[in-house]
Amino acid sequence: MRGCFHSGVAVRATSRLLPEDRRFFIERERPIRLLDRTTIPDLIVRCTRTHEILLVIEVWHTHAVNDAKRSRFASADVRWIEVSCWHVIGRRRDE
Repeated sequence: MRGCFHSGVAVRATSRLLPEDRRFFIERERPIRLLDRTTIPDLIVRCTRTHEILLVIEVWHTHAVNDAKRSRFASADVRWIEVSCWHVIGRRRDE
């Protein structure tokens, strides 16, 4: 899984979002415990073998991820990204 980063990054580039050698599955809107609080990310990417969280994906629709949730992800050492739904909806598949 690769991501193309262009907003907030000086150079348009692609970067690997997940380890190349790991198989994974995706959960949608499942609660997880982070720092003694329950958090419900939009998508959780987990390793098939260990069930370790490899990546959390937040979808920015009505509002961005708030500071408290950002802090929980950072303090729990969870890799995460936020994707603008309007950017994804506005792109054509051939781009």
